[in-house]
Amino acid sequence: MAEPWELTLERALLSRLPPAPSANEPDNDDDDDDDVSIEQNAEDRAARLDELMALSSIYGENLRGPASVVAARMCAGDDVDAFDDDVMDAAIRFDLTVELDETPGRRIEVTIDGEHPGETSSSSSSSFSLTHPPPVTLHVIFPRDYPSIRPPMIALTASWLPPRTLDAACDAMEAMWVPGVPVVFEMATWLAGGKFIFLVSYGQLD
Repeated sequence: MAEPWELTLERALLSRLPPAPSANEPDNDDDDDDDVSIEQNAEDRAARLDELMALSSIYGENLRGPASVVAARMCAGDDVDAFDDDVMDAAIRFDLTVELDETPGRRIEVTIDGEHPGETSSSSSSSFSLTHPPPVTLHVIFPRDYPSIRPPMIALTASWLPPRTLDAACDAMEAMWVPGVPVVFEMATWLAGGKFIFLVSYGQLD
């Protein structure tokens, strides 16, 4: 039985959170909501909803989670101003299944039972020559001041890739964000190209 998407998202995102500051470190964080004007909040909200609609129209059923319901309703012509607060709060969380482009002739090392390919001679791993790699899942949470001030919180899951490759891909995608510019579609397009698979190399890739 497949794990509920919410648990997968929570686990993936928690794995990428920075460590909590120690008790001796000063707390310099202010309330984010106090720093963002009502007008900016409205602009960010509109940008997030536009991005969700675009992702829904492009990826269809590959967009899942609470935000996908909101996006589907908007695409169907529902008035967003009529949505209640609970519906709008749900519009910040979703996951996106990204199909990868074909990579004929490339040799991809995958992981089995959580082992990293090529680590030791006894590691439980195998190399498979794939012409069409399995999809990966991009998990996203929109902060309320995205895209103006903060980037989206992201995590990547794929059972056939080692954690270091997934972390390297997330680092590369986080570097794509420019304040004020929606970035999830760019991230998904980059993932579809498949080059992230080779960001971390284990052994010889043909």
